Amino acid sequence: MRYFTNTEAAGTAFAIVGTPPEGVSLMDQGEGNLIDDGAKPAVYRELPVNLTGSELQEAGEQLAANIGALERIEQARKEDNDFHNAKAKAVKPVIERLARIVRERQELREIEIRELVVLGTKTVRTIRVDTGEELSTRPMTDAENQRSLFAPVPDAADAGGEDMGSNRPPPPPPEG
Repeated sequence: MRYFTNTEAAGTAFAIVGTPPEGVSLMDQGEGNLIDDGAKPAVYRELPVNLTGSELQEAGEQLAANIGALERIEQARKEDNDFHNAKAKAVKPVIERLARIVRERQELREIEIRELVVLGTKTVRTIRVDTGEELSTRPMTDAENQRSLFAPVPDAADAGGEDMGSNRPPPPPPEG
């Protein structure tokens, strides 16, 4: 259908082809007349249409299904974010430790030490076993000062306390 205003149609011969929709007169179309000249292909526009009950129900079901799909996608995204956040959180301490090592050019490691009791000065010297470097010197505690000179010095494992620094070598590892 083509719509012509009276000014466009003036001086032009045209005919009304077909009948207008029921309940609509040609004069209801505004200032002009409705004709179909078949010269142009049909043109379509989106216009509001009232839905039937079944169409409305189907749209509601599609809406509910899409809301459920969106919720599942958002939950999966949250789980992915939680997973990646946990991985990032696990990596941060490693990065911080390595950055400190590079910045300070040293790292903390478990190094065997010995505490040597020096009775003449009543001090305890803490020595690194790997380098022989003296880490600290401190006065003997009362308990260290009261021990017997002739009794064997207990190992830390035997005494349930700290190694008081016997000059004995450690016992050999068990065979087997």
